[in-house]
Amino acid sequence: MTAIPLPTDNLYKFIALSGIALVVLSLTFPITRLEKIEQAALTTKTQYKILSIEVNSLDYEVVQFQNEMNVLEANIDRKARDTTILRTKLEALKAKNLELTTRRVALETKQEELAGNSELQALLMRQMGRIWTYLQILGIAGVFMASLGFYFWYRRVQQPADIATRQGQEEKKKVRVPFRPVKKS
Repeated sequence: MTAIPLPTDNLYKFIALSGIALVVLSLTFPITRLEKIEQAALTTKTQYKILSIEVNSLDYEVVQFQNEMNVLEANIDRKARDTTILRTKLEALKAKNLELTTRRVALETKQEELAGNSELQALLMRQMGRIWTYLQILGIAGVFMASLGFYFWYRRVQQPADIATRQGQEEKKKVRVPFRPVKKS
């Protein structure tokens, strides 16, 4: 991609086009940046909700397994003859309970990560608010620069050039060669 060359032949044109560039920058930068931050925030909120649902589901499973373990422990004490089968089931339930607890800890860790991301995005939004103020000032300065640049370019460069061109055309009209008939001899 080749860059468009800036007009360095005239300072006023350069100032005017620089002002226009500042205005465009001050208008487009916050829009694109805010859009990215809002998309990331929405993604984080969605992931957080999904993890919350998973944690709630996991909590329900843990409660069910703990109830089953309590029932088995009570049955072990009552039924001495089937204790080996019950103890095997109890050990399997304890292992499953440990697995569920480990998954819960992993999900809570992810939730904390997402909460941190959410706080980071809130910080970025606050920073964009501050940057927006500076970009508004930059945009106003750009409008001022563009106006002055175009004004001075027109008044100090273009108008004198137009006047010189008109004067040159009027002089050409004045310097007409009169028509002389050719005499026949």
